[in-house]
Amino acid sequence: MQNIRLDYYAARACMAAATDAPVERLRNLMDNHIESVDTDGVKVFVGDTPSHNVAVFHMDQDIGKVTFRQLMQSIKDAPVESKINPYQIAEDLMDKWTFVSPAAFSAVNTIHYTQAQDDGKSKPWLFTGHGTGGQLAQLAAATFMPATLITFGSPNAGGELLLEQVDDACMWTRWEVVGDWTANLPLRLWNTKGGCSRYITEDGELELKPKSTFFRPQDWFQRAPMNLYHDWIEESLQN
Repeated sequence: MQNIRLDYYAARACMAAATDAPVERLRNLMDNHIESVDTDGVKVFVGDTPSHNVAVFHMDQDIGKVTFRQLMQSIKDAPVESKINPYQIAEDLMDKWTFVSPAAFSAVNTIHYTQAQDDGKSKPWLFTGHGTGGQLAQLAAATFMPATLITFGSPNAGGELLLEQVDDACMWTRWEVVGDWTANLPLRLWNTKGGCSRYITEDGELELKPKSTFFRPQDWFQRAPMNLYHDWIEESLQN
C-alpha cells in the first residue's frame, strides 16, 4: 500500500497529541526540536523527522455519539458561498483558526526558514489531525503549499472552492471508518469530497473506492475514535 508507513506515522502522532503527555510522546516520534502551541482548546505540535516537517492538530472534543442537535448545527454551520466567506468555512471553525493560526504560523516558519538557511532548502511538510483537528490541518495545508495532508475521520473544513485548492496543492489521504458520520459533516456539503479516501470496512478490509452501500452505518451517530485507525494500520503493517 503506497505511503502506508507515512500514514502510520501520522496515526501515531495523532494518538500522541490526544494523550495527557503529548510533547514527551511526540519527542519519541520527531527529532528533539518541537514547538507546542495551545490556544483556545486547540493544540498544535510542530516538529521534524529525518524526511518531513510535521504539524499535528488536535482540538478538544468528546468522542462518542453525535446527537440530533449536533447534526442540525452542522447544517447551520455550512454557510453558502459569499464574498465574505467564499470558502464556506464554518464560523466556529474559523474562530478557532483565527486564534491559533498566528502561533502556528510562527512555529512553522521558524522550522521552515531555519532549515532553508542551514541546508538551502526545507523538508516537505506533513499536516495531520483527527476529527476536527483534521479540519484545521486542511486549512493549514491550504496555506502552506505544497504539502502532504493525512486526516482521520475528519469533516470538510469548507466547501468546494477550499477542497479544490487543497487538492491542487497537496497529496491528501483521507481515512474514514465506514459508518462514522463525523467524516460526512456538515450535511449540506456531504456530497463534496476532497483527497483520496481510504475506507476501513466493518469486516476489516480496505476499500479505495467503495460503492454507495458501504456508507450504510452500523450505528448511525457513532463516531470512530482515533485508535481504530491506528490499530488497523499497525496491524496491516505487521501482516
